Amino acid sequence: MITLRNVRKCFGTKEVLQNVTLEVRKHELLSLVGPSGCGKTTTLNVVAGLWRPDEGTVIIEDVLVDGNEGGILFMLVLLGERSVMSFRTMRFFPI
Repeated sequence: MITLRNVRKCFGTKEVLQNVTLEVRKHELLSLVGPSGCGKTTTLNVVAGLWRPDEGTVIIEDVLVDGNEGGILFMLVLLGERSVMSFRTMRFFPI
């Protein structure tokens, strides 16, 4: 299960996530849909442990995701000199 409770994330004075609360149970599928700049990628980065929320908590399978070393992180795939987030990559090689 993935749980977000009252998650808030700001970049400078720009509040990107405000009081985000949701729960995704095992075997459920969730889609984040919205216009550019509404916080979809920021939400995924916070869930992945790549960014710490300014407030609130993220819990995956009863483990706190806080961005600290040794915590849960989403898998990153290294391609040459750049990193690609697997959840944003549709395919790596042409068909």
